[in-house]
Amino acid sequence: MKSSEKHIEEVVRRGLRDTAVPKSLEPDAVLEILQSREAAEKPAPQRSTQRRPRHMALAAAACVALAVGIGALAFAQNHGEWDVYAIPSSEEWKATMDARVADGSPAPVAQSYQEALACLREAYRNKGLAGFTASSAAAAGTTATDGVDIGTTSDATSPQEGIADFSDTNIRTEGVGEADIAKTDGRYLYIVEAESHAIAIVDTGGGTMAQAASIELDGRHSVSELCLDGNRLYVLGTEKDYGDGRKTEDADGPEGHSTTFVATYDIADPANPSLLGSVEQTGRYCSSRFAEGYLYLVSNYFVPKNPKESAPEAYVPWINGQPIACESIYLPPTAAADHYYVISAISAEEPDRMTDSKAVLSGSAELYVGSDTIYLYEEVWDWDDPSASSRTSINALSYGEGHVESVAQTKVAGYLNDSFSIDEYRGYLRLVLTVNDEEGVRNRVLVLNDRLETVGAIEDLAPGEIVYSARLLGNIGYFETYEQVDPLFTVDFSDPANPRIVGKLKIPGFSEYLHFYGTDRLLGIGQGDGHVKLSMFDIANPTDVIELNSYIVETAWQADASRNYKSVLIEPDRNLIGFSAETDPLVMEAQEPGASGLPNDWSGKSYYVYSYDESEGFVQHMDEYIRGDGWFGARGVRIDETLYVICGDLIESYSLETFERTGEIDLFRDGQ
Repeated sequence: MKSSEKHIEEVVRRGLRDTAVPKSLEPDAVLEILQSREAAEKPAPQRSTQRRPRHMALAAAACVALAVGIGALAFAQNHGEWDVYAIPSSEEWKATMDARVADGSPAPVAQSYQEALACLREAYRNKGLAGFTASSAAAAGTTATDGVDIGTTSDATSPQEGIADFSDTNIRTEGVGEADIAKTDGRYLYIVEAESHAIAIVDTGGGTMAQAASIELDGRHSVSELCLDGNRLYVLGTEKDYGDGRKTEDADGPEGHSTTFVATYDIADPANPSLLGSVEQTGRYCSSRFAEGYLYLVSNYFVPKNPKESAPEAYVPWINGQPIACESIYLPPTAAADHYYVISAISAEEPDRMTDSKAVLSGSAELYVGSDTIYLYEEVWDWDDPSASSRTSINALSYGEGHVESVAQTKVAGYLNDSFSIDEYRGYLRLVLTVNDEEGVRNRVLVLNDRLETVGAIEDLAPGEIVYSARLLGNIGYFETYEQVDPLFTVDFSDPANPRIVGKLKIPGFSEYLHFYGTDRLLGIGQGDGHVKLSMFDIANPTDVIELNSYIVETAWQADASRNYKSVLIEPDRNLIGFSAETDPLVMEAQEPGASGLPNDWSGKSYYVYSYDESEGFVQHMDEYIRGDGWFGARGVRIDETLYVICGDLIESYSLETFERTGEIDLFRDGQ
């Protein structure tokens, strides 16, 4: 959730107490809707013969999340006897929470399953909307997206001899690989198909595309992402378990809960992938990282109802068919902890078992992963004082050599715009936060040590503005706030105890995504005049940042980079900038009056390719409709001098020398 949305949410929260709830969203009405939805639930269908727009499903899911949240608040206000959503928290419980979050201390470990149960019950009694955090909607069924790297580095080595010139997923931390919906080893493309129940392996050798193999999963398994490392392909996703052979998320016990799975395949011969092993853990797939021979898997398990003490399998995560040990459960820092974040490590050498697993009781958290630390952070509110700003709770867990352990936790005032606003460097964690309380809106920069103790700060920055984007690299950080003319701030972190604002540049429009482009350039992708805006900044002198050039993409109104950093293909050494964006067809038709119209299978997006010239500025090379229907959006993947634009089951290839389309394959129509 971006800062603009968070700001709106806080204003709405403060007004909710005096807002009448519509009849359609009162508890009884919401319950009827949910019951009818459950009755209609069916196993996942086989692949249909018609593509359908997925953005409609996402919009419906958002509406359901909003309705349930408001309905829960209404019940809490009018039915105080129902302890599941009672407001507010007691002073005693707040004191317990604060005691658990002493700066510098690790998260406490559960001494018994009953202790974990007590935390869940307190969360239910104290939840209200305090549990509907900024990331609740995302946790309700989407894959987390988190962070971005200063460039692209490969987490894969090619099994194809003599071929090594190819792009890889845009990552957050150098040396830490990330999964995505499309991967390549320099010859073969590995793609999550549109229905999410199969992986296509496409051979691009010889300048053509042909499907070499397909890994088929049953309708219960929904593939989210793929991770590629040498001859290993990791298939990551969620399986729903109904207990009776069907699927539902509302049944009791270890069955009836979504399960995250990892299936590992040997792809030494990509045309004949073979299963090496699989593992599973409770919850929906959230995210993953690959580092030094281990895959670190994160799932999000929401405990949906007041469980029974006699059945721990109903309220603790399961790992490969067994309940996690109570000493592997970390207790929460917040009274709204109705989620577990389950973090497991899997060795590439033994992909059929976990080397370690931990479960962190939490509210709806988000994720940032540094070189050796996983940070879970969530926005929390004090409902006893609605005029107070939200706070950000942070739990730091070290990872390495297949082990995970909590090392420190803290709470700080304010909220993070997104995971670009949190960054680790040389043992220090840097945060760019927005505070919104009765004194107004303002921003702050914090520096925390490895025990998450504050060692440096800049307070009261840009009053009345909110952070829209941030990018931190080494001793220098940049963040942009929003007003009529938007300032880009430069922060000097060279002395962690004394961070300083050393530059401020005011520019029209704003950047939602920042990406370092070489040693002294910073690329911004954002908004200007209602369209996508590209900006290139000269950052050679951090005290005097200059916007060298800007470019308005008049046919595009929203770049996917603002929501998902993995959607960009940026290679400064090749002077290549590629991204997908929501497109305005009326503008495109006005610019191309002789065009034959939109393709029938248009995705609603276009793919853009630019280079940057110091004298000419941004040079557009490609503006092409993206065809296909992809639940996860579109990706651009480069192999040598060919760009592959992937959206659902459709792959289109383009020459990077002429930027003409050279071929296509429809996996739905042409696949095996």
